[in-house]
Amino acid sequence: MNSINSVENLIEILSFKMGTNADNLTEEGFRVAIDSALLELGWVLPCTHPKQVLWIINRSLRYSIEILLIESAHKFRYDKIFLQNRFSHYQALIEKMDSDFEKAIEDNPSLFSSMNQIDPEYIVNAMTSYIPNLRDYDEYGRE
Repeated sequence: MNSINSVENLIEILSFKMGTNADNLTEEGFRVAIDSALLELGWVLPCTHPKQVLWIINRSLRYSIEILLIESAHKFRYDKIFLQNRFSHYQALIEKMDSDFEKAIEDNPSLFSSMNQIDPEYIVNAMTSYIPNLRDYDEYGRE
């Protein structure tokens, strides 16, 4: 996979990487995750640079998992026993992905130089705008 030609192409890649979890995200959910990743990275599609392709996929996957985490937090209130593990696993996965991303930025700052051109407040506002129920949950799923 040396290039990503379109959002639809990236949705196919993410669906494959997520396996059956992809069934829990709508196309709109994937588009929000992709938009969040591209906004964070400061890159656009199409993309042919191999390392940029890798990080577009990884960050889009991270934001897709974050959407699943938020949805699990909502369900967490009703079925604590079954969803507690899923909630914890999603949170741990997001933390690892963010840690890997921070390390990649340190190891190759020139690749991510366009990130410094984005207003961080704009990113925060853009990433939180897709929460469908507009409720705020802590790391344990409490409202």
